[in-house]
Amino acid sequence: MHEISIASSLIEQAAAHVPEGKRLLAVRVTVGPLSGISADSLEFCFDSVAADMGHGSARLSITRIPACFECLTCGACYKSESVYTECPLCQSLERITYSGDRFTLDAIDVEDTHHV
Repeated sequence: MHEISIASSLIEQAAAHVPEGKRLLAVRVTVGPLSGISADSLEFCFDSVAADMGHGSARLSITRIPACFECLTCGACYKSESVYTECPLCQSLERITYSGDRFTLDAIDVEDTHHV
């Protein structure tokens, strides 16, 4: 499960931006179904990895986006969870991928101890 190493990398990257004396509260990511990363597996292992790395209170927030395609044969636009899905109109596999093939670290949430 390579999601364990991905969770470790996410926490390392996020922790590098947490000011001293503050806590990392959340790591926000976007995962597409064609990214090669299982969002469910990443979610499953994140808490354990965060705790092992001294960030036990940190949570993972995942935005899941669909894969969107445009068929090069008939021009249809469609969504799918798999790279092997044919165009629903003409069954062609020739297409342009517009989304769903990326994994991004979008933001981190850090404890705010400043009270007015």
